[in-house]
Amino acid sequence: MVRVPEKNVIAAFYHKLMPEALAVPRGFLANDAPGFQNGVIAPVFLTRPPRALDLKQFCHWYAQRRDQSPHSEPRAYVDILLGRGAHDQSEALALVSGLGWERTREKSFLVWRRPVAAEEGCWRSSTHRLGTDRDTDAAFWESMANFSRASATYQRRFERFLRSLEAEVWVTVLRSPRGRLCAAGLSLVADDSALLLCGSVMPSYRGRGLWIRLVAARQRATAGRGAKAWLASSMNPLLMGKAPQVIPAVEYRAPRAARFRHELN
Repeated sequence: MVRVPEKNVIAAFYHKLMPEALAVPRGFLANDAPGFQNGVIAPVFLTRPPRALDLKQFCHWYAQRRDQSPHSEPRAYVDILLGRGAHDQSEALALVSGLGWERTREKSFLVWRRPVAAEEGCWRSSTHRLGTDRDTDAAFWESMANFSRASATYQRRFERFLRSLEAEVWVTVLRSPRGRLCAAGLSLVADDSALLLCGSVMPSYRGRGLWIRLVAARQRATAGRGAKAWLASSMNPLLMGKAPQVIPAVEYRAPRAARFRHELN
């Protein structure tokens, strides 16, 4: 298994959540949960910039998976971090472009080393471990359905994925003074780190600063459970300035896997 340096905060976070993730082709971080496929490479903070063979092996591994579902990503993809390590970035960008990978979207990783100082105000927050409070779970899945139009089948598979992680999964819900659902999101706690994901604000409550309040509520809840640093990712440019450390990244998706299977034979 590849040893991930702790100074590389994003890789360290994911490695804590999925300690077996690096058992796939060398230098890759990949989610190997039942029913879901997801692959991420970050050459700036993993072992080294990738080689062409590494990418081909990764695509081959990805294509041969037998637990694909309708919710699996159809093509392997990589996230290349921007910012520091310009030489590594240039090499990685030139490599994926030369192999015909498609640049698909930009995103950013947000890192906090201390909780956000955002008061709850009139909004009420509650946090429970996933599967322990029916009302809290129902509110989260309602927010997910509103945000991503997730089906009941997706919900079941996603919950199974969450339970496969080496982490405590916590659900946080924000409600109005009248008890209406305003926002909800998850926190995955592993050791002293927490990954914030699936945070969404209901449409009628957007524009009121609830996203950062949801971040603060999840940080307060997980700080009491040992978290000292928090990571989130976003594709929303409006959230770029919402954390003291923002690491931009660009996503590339692979060509059809058949091409790579042929080249590996």
